Amino acid sequence: FGQPAPPLSRWRNLVSAVSVFVDELDQVGLSAQVSVASYNDSSVTDQALTQDRTLLLQSLQPYTDSFQLGGTNIGDGIREGVAAVT
Repeated sequence: FGQPAPPLSRWRNLVSAVSVFVDELDQVGLSAQVSVASYNDSSVTDQALTQDRTLLLQSLQPYTDSFQLGGTNIGDGIREGVAAVT
């Protein structure tokens, strides 16, 4: 709790998947806006809609540096994500 995310963890796999997603968007030349929302025992929009791909990955870094455990408030996470893109 509060330590860097372990090297072999679902979180690190997620960060890798987001990186691949961002690279794919860049390769196909889409100018789509993307947002990042996260949830634990609460939810938050970590990055508002943007076309700046570096901001997306930067918004994940604090979680990688200081990994937090907690609840799985999926409902609020979904609502946060919907609110971020609408």
